[in-house]
Amino acid sequence: MLLPGHVADPTPILARAAALALVSDFEGVPGVLREALAVGTPVVTTDSSVAVREIVTHPSLGSIVPPGDGVALVAALDDWLVPGRARPTPVPQPGENAAAAYLDLFDRVVLDRRVKLAA
Repeated sequence: MLLPGHVADPTPILARAAALALVSDFEGVPGVLREALAVGTPVVTTDSSVAVREIVTHPSLGSIVPPGDGVALVAALDDWLVPGRARPTPVPQPGENAAAAYLDLFDRVVLDRRVKLAA
C-alpha cells in the first residue's frame, strides 16, 4: 500500500488504482467517484447519497453497497479486485466540454439567424 500524502494532481494515481473505495455514511455529491470513472477506474461505494446512483449508473462502472454492510463491501471489493477483471470504459465528466459546447451554440445561433435573414 502506498500513502503518498498530498499530490497536486491525483488523476494519474486514480488511473493506476485497481479500484476506488468510498465508504462514507453520508456524502453530498462525491466528485471523487466521477474522477475515478473518468479515467476508467471502477468504484466501490456505499449508498451514502442520492447522487451516488446518478454517478454509478450501471453495474459495469462499480458496486454500490449499503452503509455499514462490511460483508457486502468486502464482497464487492473482492469482485473488482479479481486479476484480469475488465475495467470500465472511461466516463466523461459532466461539463468536460462545456466551453466548446457553449461556443458551438453561439455558432449555431448566428448561422440560424443568417439563414433566416437570407430567406
